[in-house]
Amino acid sequence: MKILVLIFTLFISLHAQKEEYFPFVQEQFQVLEQLNENNISEEQLEDIIQKQSTSYQLLIETILSNKQSYSQAFSHFNQKIFRLQKHIKINTYRGNKYAVIRDETQIMSYKVLLANKDMILSIIQSLDTSDFVEFSKIMNDAFARNQEKISDLSILKYDKYLKIQGDTSTLNQVKEKVRELHLINDINSDFIKYLSIYSPHIFSLGKYSRLGLVNLTLYFKYNPLTQKINDTLNFVNLSIMKLLIMLSLFILLYILRYLTLRLLDLLLSKFIHKEQFVDDIIKETQSILGILVITIFVQLNLFIYNDFYLPLGLSVFFKIAYTILVTYFVYSTLNAIVLIKLTKLSSSTSIKNEVLNLSIKILNFIIWTIGFLFVLSFAGADLTAILSGLGIGGFAVAFAAKETLSNFIGTIAILFSDIFSQGDWIEVDGKEGVIVEIGLRVTTLRTFDNSLISIPNAIIASSDVRNWSRRKLGRRIKMSLGLRYDSKSEDIQKALLEIKTMLAEHKGIATEKTEFSHSFYNHLKLVSKDDEQGVKKLLMVYLDEFSDSSINVLVYCFTKTVDWSEWLGVKEDVMFKIIKIFEENNLAFAFPSLSLYQED
Repeated sequence: MKILVLIFTLFISLHAQKEEYFPFVQEQFQVLEQLNENNISEEQLEDIIQKQSTSYQLLIETILSNKQSYSQAFSHFNQKIFRLQKHIKINTYRGNKYAVIRDETQIMSYKVLLANKDMILSIIQSLDTSDFVEFSKIMNDAFARNQEKISDLSILKYDKYLKIQGDTSTLNQVKEKVRELHLINDINSDFIKYLSIYSPHIFSLGKYSRLGLVNLTLYFKYNPLTQKINDTLNFVNLSIMKLLIMLSLFILLYILRYLTLRLLDLLLSKFIHKEQFVDDIIKETQSILGILVITIFVQLNLFIYNDFYLPLGLSVFFKIAYTILVTYFVYSTLNAIVLIKLTKLSSSTSIKNEVLNLSIKILNFIIWTIGFLFVLSFAGADLTAILSGLGIGGFAVAFAAKETLSNFIGTIAILFSDIFSQGDWIEVDGKEGVIVEIGLRVTTLRTFDNSLISIPNAIIASSDVRNWSRRKLGRRIKMSLGLRYDSKSEDIQKALLEIKTMLAEHKGIATEKTEFSHSFYNHLKLVSKDDEQGVKKLLMVYLDEFSDSSINVLVYCFTKTVDWSEWLGVKEDVMFKIIKIFEENNLAFAFPSLSLYQED
């Protein structure tokens, strides 16, 4: 770290002897002169190139560790250019040609250094991008702009002064400034080469700089204790800094997951007052949050491992994965919340459960459709073209899916006409059973032999439906009791009276005295309330007909219950009591018989 501070201090300060350039530039002058020597050996040449490469790398790292100071270090160049331009005017007026050329070449050198500074700052500013490919493109553009500026300076036009013979001090100064100009141009070219070579390292350091970790990263890199560890980890493209960031991310994501669940718990507790419901929602979302956190952790680790760059294929993969996970998270959370809210709503209002179920399905369809569109967008599909294609092909799709559309319209017709509800016992199109679910396309029935039947809603909407469950009070008992023809009329009359009395006093039989509170609606209907809500209290016991082999008695009444099992129990009890009444009145049940009479 001391080395970096020393280099940077030397770089941004002027030489003690007030030379025209930074010490780094002066140092490179010497390096370039050594490289141009004819008597240099191959080993010396390789050593000089290695030192030059190291010095450029250290300088680039130093600039990244203190960008602001680097930019300010060039502020005095404009002042020098301004003074030199004044000198050029004076020397032009005086006719000092070589003095003018000397100052012009000096200005050119400053302009090359300023162009170099602009190039480096442009590259440093582009480090904010998260895409290495885009960073490389911006860096190449900066290189191109730099070379364009250098070409506009027309450096080669001053080479002719190197060939002029003479030994005046001003001419020697011109030749020296021309050679300096070429050396500075060479330094600028070397900068471009090394920036290109170290671009992955620069990009990585730029990310550390954005996180405020560049100094710590460089410390681990050059500290003798950690340098060996870093050298070992470099074989697998890792470093101490990368491992520390990965560990920090793991801790941070674990804390964020915990805080997210706590925040979700607090928010749900405000809207949902039953703790059991809150626990169910948290349990439902906990697993998906865990998968989401693991996915984020894997992506960030790959991003860091690959020097803060993720290939396009992996980037698209993770975007699609996040879309699916977030869509499923929203789907599961909203469904749990909406289900609880709609359950409370259905118990406190007259809204049908089927309407609520259909609303949930439509909501789910919208959520997954939005998620699917995002997946297509991240996969590179043109949503505008897809949506316009849907508009153009809408007619063809509608024609091909006419059965599906008719079933969907049938669903709406069933819900709005209020034909039946879930749990109702119905007969439709020769099929009988209990409604399991009214879906978007079909209605499912559970038959009494425990099979499941799916009937398209279009068929139900256009068929006769018998609903046995739409009755609030009264399930019919109808019996025709046959008495023998040798029964006495007095006994029959007494039995009928006793049967009627028994039914009127029976706890399970509905009579006119049976109290029942009607459900009142906000809208008016010109129908009987009893007929609308399925209330029957009729009770009749009459001598009905003289049939071939019996005198028939009609028993017609309704039980208070509409449940099948309870109805059978009440019916059985009534039948036993009728048998007892007949026995007490010396009456017997008739059976089919044929009497033969022989005529004398």
